[in-house]
Amino acid sequence: MEIESTPGRIMHHSLVPFVIILLALYPLHLFVSADGSGEGMTTREAGANYLDMEDVSSMFPSTVIRNGSYWDITATLTLSAAQPLYLGPGDVLRFSEGSYLNLSAPVLVNGTEGGYVELLPLVEGSFWGGLNLFESDPSSVSRISHLKVSGAVIGVSTSTSDISMDHSNITGCERSGIEIRGPLDEGTSVDITDTDISGCGYYGIHLQKVGSANVERTLISQCGTGMRGFASTIFIEGTSIRNSTSLGLSLVNSRATATDTELGPMTGALSIAQDQVLLVNSSLTLNSSHIRGGKVGISCMSGSFLNMDRSEITSAFTDLVQSSSSTIHASGMLLSGGGESAFHLVDSELHSSGSDLIGNGAGSGDVVFSSIYMESSRAFLEGGTVAGSGDAHFHLVDSRITISNATLGEQGNDALILDRGSAADYVNVETPSDVTFLDMISVVRHSITCEIRAVDYATGTPLQNVQIEVRNREGETVAMKQTGSSGGTGPVLLEMYTNTSVMTMSNLPLSVTAVRDPYEVSVGTIEKDLR
Repeated sequence: MEIESTPGRIMHHSLVPFVIILLALYPLHLFVSADGSGEGMTTREAGANYLDMEDVSSMFPSTVIRNGSYWDITATLTLSAAQPLYLGPGDVLRFSEGSYLNLSAPVLVNGTEGGYVELLPLVEGSFWGGLNLFESDPSSVSRISHLKVSGAVIGVSTSTSDISMDHSNITGCERSGIEIRGPLDEGTSVDITDTDISGCGYYGIHLQKVGSANVERTLISQCGTGMRGFASTIFIEGTSIRNSTSLGLSLVNSRATATDTELGPMTGALSIAQDQVLLVNSSLTLNSSHIRGGKVGISCMSGSFLNMDRSEITSAFTDLVQSSSSTIHASGMLLSGGGESAFHLVDSELHSSGSDLIGNGAGSGDVVFSSIYMESSRAFLEGGTVAGSGDAHFHLVDSRITISNATLGEQGNDALILDRGSAADYVNVETPSDVTFLDMISVVRHSITCEIRAVDYATGTPLQNVQIEVRNREGETVAMKQTGSSGGTGPVLLEMYTNTSVMTMSNLPLSVTAVRDPYEVSVGTIEKDLR
């Protein structure tokens, strides 16, 4: 070969003999479909060179042995970044105990529905190591389609590799089905779709320091923990996590959004999970999803944030939602069948809108529970229904709750239990008469919202910019508003009376004074509850 140097360029001559020698030393195969595009391959991949198993066997004859329709791998097989691997329909690789397939170049697993690629142990009942992907080129993605993995320590593991997996099946792994270890930034590609993962001892999917992972239409069943995220961001859609033996979804220092997702036992099976969802310093948004069973439905700890919308949490052995030092938002929810409480709050805050808490707190035997138990917490309930509570609807310890425009049905014992200086505010809701006060300083307040309007006495015309002041029976100002263009103030919250363990204190009558500069004054009174 000769190299001729000219200004600004280098020219190569006699390249053909060099290429022929290279091919003789390093056999490479190009896999392109009949239309030239490469089945299941991107344009970039269709022009790439991949080793097939025949190539690998010729390179490692003592490690990769053809055995009928199988490829038997007798020791750990490692391919470099210059040795990308292609596995096609019907390729079946059997690995000796403890051996791994380590790949530093992007892999293309291109099985089909009728011809899966299979990776399994050489000896039934033993565990081979698993498929390890170490590719670190940010422009490359390992693509896996129609792959079956069984009997590995960890089915598929990556540390720096982007990965796209679909229509695959991973079963019976000693530790994890899929383990993705970062750091992988948000720009990386981690996609797992239409895949079944089952019978893995530790985790179905384990994500560590992954900037963005998508898990869609995937079934994870009978694993220790269905899915765990550590310092990761995860988007879950159309996925089911079933029959977990420890936790369904575990998030630590992570963020996740779950849509159209189900966690719980298989139909007709008992739920043995400790928590279906565990959040530790994490946030979870739950949309149109169903959490069922478990000792606890969702457990939030250490500054976590839970946002639930149009979802259901049902049939937990103890609490449907437990929260410690966390914040919860619930909209349009159904929480039903909690053996103890629907919400168990400690040092937490709850905002609920239009949510129904039905049939919670039945307990066992003579031991019953309240639908909402609160300790050193704050809760706001707007609309919705609370009914069928085993004990009280609300049990407050050093806490405060505001119940507005809600429907309160039957309960097992007293409707409300108060202790250690707690307060319950009922707004536009019938205040219960059956209240248990466990101290002398807790209070129940009843209030209404109303609109005060100012109109011209003679013509009935609405009057704008009228100053409205409301005072209680002691002469204290309790509300001050100004009328708008319609002559109304908008909603005004007025406290009617307060109950303690020893007395009822009424704020009625309330005096209403309307003033319009410079001299017009009108005075009225509210003599009774306006409900």
